[in-house]
Amino acid sequence: MPIYIPFLSLAIAIFLPGCSGDQTRFPYAVDISDAKAGRICAETPFDASQIARLMPGFDVTPYTAVTGGATLKLLRITRHGALVMSLTPAGDGEHIAAVTAESPEITAEGRFRIGSRFETIFTSAATCILEHPPSGRQLLCQAPESERIFYRFTLPAPALQLPPFDALRSLVVTSIVWSNDA
Repeated sequence: MPIYIPFLSLAIAIFLPGCSGDQTRFPYAVDISDAKAGRICAETPFDASQIARLMPGFDVTPYTAVTGGATLKLLRITRHGALVMSLTPAGDGEHIAAVTAESPEITAEGRFRIGSRFETIFTSAATCILEHPPSGRQLLCQAPESERIFYRFTLPAPALQLPPFDALRSLVVTSIVWSNDA
């Protein structure tokens, strides 16, 4: 019997709330597909309280960002203070234009996530654009066979034009964008 006592103590410590485990883990899987981003779909209104009901276990807070002189009212979804997603409203302010996934726990198409390599997603060709040229280092590439999913990569240096396909192979996904503009 004495051999089981340390094991039992360890088992109790592991299963007590707050004693062990990663507190930032999601309460359920969050995947991005053409149909939806997590539990958010094309018809979801841009409303913090409604999104909070769709995403239990996460905090939804409004915030304001200024880009290029324009002020945008956005929504931020966090878990234990860590940024999970940000939501951008459509021009009417009532619908969601885009969801940007910022957490490596979120998958896209059931298998890719932040940190996935370009070459594992795109094997022979990619439809990409440079964001904010000429000083931009962000590359946005549409997922193969998808109308709404885009992968964002950071280039090692600013670029005026798209680098050749082979130069992109080692890049890793820095965020995943679900666009409601499809």
